[in-house]
This record gives sequence, C-alpha cells and structure tokens, in this order.
Amino acid sequence: FKWAMRLALRASNACSVISRSTAEDLVQYFSAPRAKLHVIPLAADPRFAPAPSEAITLARARYDLPREYCFSLQSNKPHKNLVRLVEAWERLGKNAPVLAIAGPWDSRYPEAREKAANSPIVDRIRWLGSVPEDELPALYAGAKCFVFPSLYEGFGLPVLEAMACGTPVVCSATSSMPEVAGDACVAFDPTSTQDLADAIARALDDSDLRQRLSAMGLDRAARFSWDETARRHADLYHEVIDQAS
Repeated sequence: FKWAMRLALRASNACSVISRSTAEDLVQYFSAPRAKLHVIPLAADPRFAPAPSEAITLARARYDLPREYCFSLQSNKPHKNLVRLVEAWERLGKNAPVLAIAGPWDSRYPEAREKAANSPIVDRIRWLGSVPEDELPALYAGAKCFVFPSLYEGFGLPVLEAMACGTPVVCSATSSMPEVAGDACVAFDPTSTQDLADAIARALDDSDLRQRLSAMGLDRAARFSWDETARRHADLYHEVIDQAS
C-alpha cells in the first residue's frame, strides 16, 4: 500500500483529497508536493434530512429503542474508539439514555462488547449491527444526540449526516473532524474518557444547547453538496487536461 501510494503521488499530475487533514498526512508520511494536492470535501446524501415523527417511531420500534436514546455509527475497529465510548457511558451512570451503536462488526476486535457486557450499565447499550442506508436518517433524527468518538477520520461523513438530520453532534476534535463539524458540535479530546463523558453530559443536560447545535448543524451540513464536489472535480480534470495539451 505504501509503495502504491508513493507511486501514485509521484506519477499523478494532481491529487484530490477529501480534507486538509488528509492533505497534511500525505505531506508528512509520503512527502507529497503540496502543489499537487487539491482539497475537495465530501457531502451527505440528500436522503439525510430531518425525518417525520412517523419514520422515527417506526425506526425505534424496529430496533426496540426507547423514546430517548443517543446514537453512534461506526465499525468496531480500534481507531473508532468504542471501548472508551463504553467507559464514558459508564461514567454517565444508570440515568444516562440508552446508547444505540450501529455499524459493521469485525470479530477480531471484541473488546467493546466485552467491556459493555461486564458493565453495570449493560442494559443501557444496544448493538444494532449493520443498518440499511434508508433506515439511518430516522435513527439519526430520533436521537437526543449523535456521538462520534473516533481517533482518526479522513473526513468523518457520519458527522455530516447527523447534522443534516438535525441531530445535535458530540464529536472528536482531531484529524479532519473539526473541518467537517466546525463550531456546530460539542468537541472533545478522544484520548480522554473523562473529556468524552463530560462532552456527552453537557449535551444531554442542556436542551437549549441541543436546539442551537441542531440549527447550527443543519446550516453547516448545507454548506457541503455533491454538486459542488462534482463541479470542483470536473474543474480539476479540465485543469490537468489543459496542462497536458
């Protein structure tokens, strides 16, 4: 992979990257020329939007979720930081809402489920597994907040999807995520269990804050569009063609 990446960077006329954070990684780890790197961000699919109450009710019934729950979406690979998320939920105590965690499961990394199974708040954490794309908007929209504790993301698309659904977001302040979330979230240090727990508690305890985050998130998500992403890629392709001709 490292050799393929180096060869691609060396041979290409230009390289589109999905975040400034990714661009900096290519410079640091592969000595990529900055002049070749063009940051073109992703966007949420148009299906991600505030869901009607009927859709939220159906999603809660399908996944046996209470009226109040928090939502998290990612795999269980180590950089997704699920063990620390379970530990943070423990610190919130038995009065914390149910935490619904969705995403594909890799059997090589059982630590998060094992931690939850031996926790006093085992009944407050639900593992939903992989969820069909068309059911995600209602799960996002019905949540009291969306929590994304990842240690590293090239972009962090679930953060943008949650914002597009009007869901208050609590997410890591590292790698690309500040670029995506801006100030429309409660940010935390993902290496600190206490900082994560404090950020979640702040969002859960302050309804006015959640309303502001919801409105700010909708505005933030609207700044990203696939039409703009496509236009900027087309402009880059034309630029490369013109240079070569």
